[in-house]
Amino acid sequence: MPIHKMLRNVIHNVKDEVSMLKASLSLKRRESSIHVHVIRCTTHKLSTAPSEDQIEPFISVECIPYLLPQVSINALLDRLHKTHNATVSLKCLFILHNIITKGSLEMKDILFSYNSNGDHNAFNLSSFRDNTNHESLELSTWVCWHAKLLEDLLMFPKSLGYYLSLSNGAPKIEVSRLSTAKLLGEIQDLIDFVEHVSHVPESLYLRKYHLVNEVVTLVMEDCGHVQHEILWRVEEVRKRVGILDTGELREILGCMNRLEELGM
Repeated sequence: MPIHKMLRNVIHNVKDEVSMLKASLSLKRRESSIHVHVIRCTTHKLSTAPSEDQIEPFISVECIPYLLPQVSINALLDRLHKTHNATVSLKCLFILHNIITKGSLEMKDILFSYNSNGDHNAFNLSSFRDNTNHESLELSTWVCWHAKLLEDLLMFPKSLGYYLSLSNGAPKIEVSRLSTAKLLGEIQDLIDFVEHVSHVPESLYLRKYHLVNEVVTLVMEDCGHVQHEILWRVEEVRKRVGILDTGELREILGCMNRLEELGM
């Protein structure tokens, strides 16, 4: 291993240890343990991703009383917004992604409350850049991409009326009761997500790292779920083709063209 890389690893390890030490010195013991856990889950080591055991306390209902939901989310977002390191940022986003798609309703609601005003840049990472080295710069594009997708996921409760969940499935709403305008609006929002997924960073070689590969796997699961949601609504619109006005026909045609361009 090159000497400069060895030194960087040592510095990162020291940073993580110092952060954990500072967090452990808090007089609020329960909150302190949460901050220490967050740091352990989001170290500077790119070769590892947060493990299932580390993520479980953030998404399991049984663990919620211990973890204090609001404090847990605050600790994650604090870590995310204070770091300038791409690896730490991506790990924070990965945990937040697991909360959005697999977490308890309470944890999801807390996260959603941070974006209740419908901000499309809720995490404020659209210009994130880690200039440490070339690999860090490449990883920064993954941070921006992943953050944008999570912001889209946090918009769905407002546009669809429910969270997209990988664990329990979406509620079976009756799309036949929705107005055509509402259906078309939801289809556009869902296509926006797939379109953003398609803008995956070109540095796919970084999938050699477990963290990046885990992020891609989770996003692909979301994408499959979103495609199902789109097709469900398109089928309902198809049943109404005979009664659609010119503007609605033009809009659904535009949706179909977008889907075709995305390979759906």
